Amino acid sequence: PCVEGAYPMRALLLGGTGAMGGYLQKGLVSLGWEVFVTSRSARRSEGAITYLQGNAKDPSFLDVVLKDSSYDAIVDFMTWTPDAFRRILPSLLGSTGRYVFLSSYRVFADFPVINESSPRLLESCPDKKYRSGGEYAIIKALEEDVLRGSPTNNWTIIRPAITFSGGGVGRFQLGTYECGLWLWRAMRGLPVPVVPEMMKKQCALTWAKDVAWMIALLIQNPDAAGEDFNAATSQHQAWADVLDLYRLVLPVETREVTLELYESHCGPALKEYGYIPQVRYDRMVDRVLDNAKVLAYTGLCDGDLADVRDALPRELSSFLARNPRLSTAPAVQGRLDRIARSSLRTRDALNEFGIVGSAKYFAGKFGLV
Repeated sequence: PCVEGAYPMRALLLGGTGAMGGYLQKGLVSLGWEVFVTSRSARRSEGAITYLQGNAKDPSFLDVVLKDSSYDAIVDFMTWTPDAFRRILPSLLGSTGRYVFLSSYRVFADFPVINESSPRLLESCPDKKYRSGGEYAIIKALEEDVLRGSPTNNWTIIRPAITFSGGGVGRFQLGTYECGLWLWRAMRGLPVPVVPEMMKKQCALTWAKDVAWMIALLIQNPDAAGEDFNAATSQHQAWADVLDLYRLVLPVETREVTLELYESHCGPALKEYGYIPQVRYDRMVDRVLDNAKVLAYTGLCDGDLADVRDALPRELSSFLARNPRLSTAPAVQGRLDRIARSSLRTRDALNEFGIVGSAKYFAGKFGLV
């Protein structure tokens, strides 16, 4: 924590307005930090939290943000291309005492229990085309390597597992579906397509607030510099168990489909590899994480972390109590209805999407997009 009477520590969060970023803002403030957050939309600053409106990927905006202030920590929630990351990294490392890079547990290949030394897809995936491509997990692994090759070690790599949260726009995943897909359907009584084999696979869902607190504590630990951490609970459960937890809050009808049919709803993304990497290399394998390292460096224990069996239905209930209006993609919903053998009536589609959106929905429904 900041020393009483001393100048407060200053943190810059690049794109830190999501579920995890919101919790991190509050966590750092509770530790005595001043927090600055870049946001593409206008937000009202309050107390020790200041919003800086602009696109952090705009070099002119980011240059002003970095030059006008000195930061004790920069936490990077952005998704960069490898070339852009190489260009901007020297400025980020040179503008802060600690640069925190948000990677992903998805960089790892299938492994019984994943720790920081487990094999990565970048080196071990048998599909050479995938390894040389631009999929999210490959990009994050490449950028981890760029960071390790930097001349300084004032960085920390953090790989969150799948997080959930009832704050903000809500984050509740089911397989590869975000809540704008599966929850949108559940709230309208439409079936959600699921793959039976996927529903048996283990996942490590972690409350976003717990991951944010891990990040805050790692920032304050000088020994975490030059290290990488998997930020997650050690608790794991099958996706079918996750579905049952959601069903404690609202009914969710499902429709069993084949893996190939499930992937077909992804549309153009399927054409690059002939499969969906997130499905084949993550959701269709067991994902159990060893969090011993992050616990050791933060002083936390598993008992300090939320039990998903309690927290997931609680967060979903809290989210639904706000009567959220979920944003969804009409064409994707049309494709999901095609594989689930269900449909919105024309009148309902018009009410949901309007004329243009309805055209996209029915184009997806009838396989035109």
